[in-house]
Amino acid sequence: MIVVPQGNVPSEVGNNTVGYSPCEPGSFQEGFLIDCVLCAAGSYSDQSGQFACSSCSAGSFSGTPGSTACQMCSSGRYQQLPGQSTCLDCLPGSFTSASTTKYNCALCEAGKRQNQTRASECFSCEPGSYQPDVGSVNCSACELGRYAVSTDSTVCLACEAGKSQPLEAQSSCDNCEYGKFKEHAGVESCDSCAAGMYTSADTTLFTCAECKAGRYQPMNGSTSCLDCVPGMYQEAPGASACLNCSTGSSSAAAGSAGCVPCEAGKSQSLPGQAYCENCEYGKAKPDASNSECTSCLLACLLFYSPSLSLTHIHTLSLSRASSHSFPLLTLKFPI
Repeated sequence: MIVVPQGNVPSEVGNNTVGYSPCEPGSFQEGFLIDCVLCAAGSYSDQSGQFACSSCSAGSFSGTPGSTACQMCSSGRYQQLPGQSTCLDCLPGSFTSASTTKYNCALCEAGKRQNQTRASECFSCEPGSYQPDVGSVNCSACELGRYAVSTDSTVCLACEAGKSQPLEAQSSCDNCEYGKFKEHAGVESCDSCAAGMYTSADTTLFTCAECKAGRYQPMNGSTSCLDCVPGMYQEAPGASACLNCSTGSSSAAAGSAGCVPCEAGKSQSLPGQAYCENCEYGKAKPDASNSECTSCLLACLLFYSPSLSLTHIHTLSLSRASSHSFPLLTLKFPI
């Protein structure tokens, strides 16, 4: 009787004698069978004379019986279980590559996406898009009023003060148009400047500038201010209209912040005038003020009106009672 060691099977030597030979790699001797058995798919034997096959480890497979080695899952595929005859495809949002393990798929990082199965890499979110979660299929477009300037963004930023973005999926924000402003960072749109205010290339865009004294702007959303016309003024900044000069005053220049009282000898009875007028003959005004010219006495008429005759005047003497009074004329006639 011949004892056959495990992993070997009987073989005829000759002259009716029996020997044994080892099972080749990829096969094994099972129990008391007299023939070698091929390793099943999902297992292997890399040496001769084996009495059992080894299971392929997780992340590898053998697809046919009689394998002498297992193969690693290719990129984009994985296998969690040992002893398997095939690998599985990674689902969208995940991947495997030469640098990753093959017993599980790696999830795409935040800021990346993958919408295909059996992927070997994930793709970056483009500027103007973002993805805050891992394992994502797609990136999301930045909403109105937000932007993402770089790839791999996990969040979109709100537009800064003085800027806005009326479109989705943008990589930057736009300056507010002249005549508009935005005070704080956020997703809001730019607002029009109120009447009496403006923005331009010479101002900031996060607040509106006030029209200076002597200027005004009646419209919303303006890019400049207007000068008050002669005869009008505005002493306050941020005005939407100018005011008429009152009677007894005038403003000769455009852009006046105030009106000037009529000088001595002049007056103005109408509002909103650029100039004062000389007092009529027969009237006078001794100092600069808003008062009107007043009628003279008989002596005053003679003094201020050279067209009048002094034939009957014997003596004319002039004196002042005070600095604020009209000239006092004393007439002496012949007896």
